[in-house]
Amino acid sequence: MSRILYRHLACCSADQSLGATTSEIVEGSIIQHAAELYGSDAPTAVAFCALEAWFEDKKDEYSFWLRVFRRLRN
Repeated sequence: MSRILYRHLACCSADQSLGATTSEIVEGSIIQHAAELYGSDAPTAVAFCALEAWFEDKKDEYSFWLRVFRRLRN
């Protein structure tokens, strides 16, 4: 999953002119890359990231991955 995080950084700066918040840009970029890398398994991959953050007691990171997961599922 870390490959998604590295790949999204390059496209985030280009998308900032669209008027979206940084969080929306990052989430959208991660969703796009997760779908490219994992296809229909993207929600599962993101869920694993959320679980990892939960078990490591990283509440902010867990909340982030949960938002990404919810957007992927919709």
